[in-house]
Amino acid sequence: TSVEVCFGATHTYVSDLGFTLVGPPGCGSPGVTIYPNPEAVNAANGCCCNAGNNVNNLCFSTAAANQLDMCSAGVPLTGTFAFYNGTFPGGNPGYPVGGMPNIYGCNAAEGGWAVQIYDCIGLDVGALTGVTITFSNGPSTLVYDSGAINSAINDNSCTAASASIYVVPLTTPINP
Repeated sequence: TSVEVCFGATHTYVSDLGFTLVGPPGCGSPGVTIYPNPEAVNAANGCCCNAGNNVNNLCFSTAAANQLDMCSAGVPLTGTFAFYNGTFPGGNPGYPVGGMPNIYGCNAAEGGWAVQIYDCIGLDVGALTGVTITFSNGPSTLVYDSGAINSAINDNSCTAASASIYVVPLTTPINP
């Protein structure tokens, strides 16, 4: 099964942001780091390596190979990139560790899949404007889609307890 998670957001200083996928409560709500904020990966990036604004159809896919380089990316952030596959220097800075195995065994059709947005630096604010989670396995596709939303991204929230979370509603499964 391949997994793709796509985001839309308004936010100043996109390098403040980090993204996770959260499985449904029925399998323990495990988290997978999709992309941490750049400072979590390399403290030398500092707080603000990309002063650009907004996220427009920024997708992370288990089928993609190239990693996002937030610090040198154009804005608004857009494109399709691989889920984060690195480690966190100096230990875990608040993001789930363990990667995709965290959600192995979770039922894609079980409601309650969510995304969590970390805004690790204070002052710059924004909102999640849309999210889609797609599970594909051969000819079967299962889609969760928020449609247009305006869900606040908690400022200065760099832990799972403080980061914004949005449960994405299941839409009609598509079977080509």
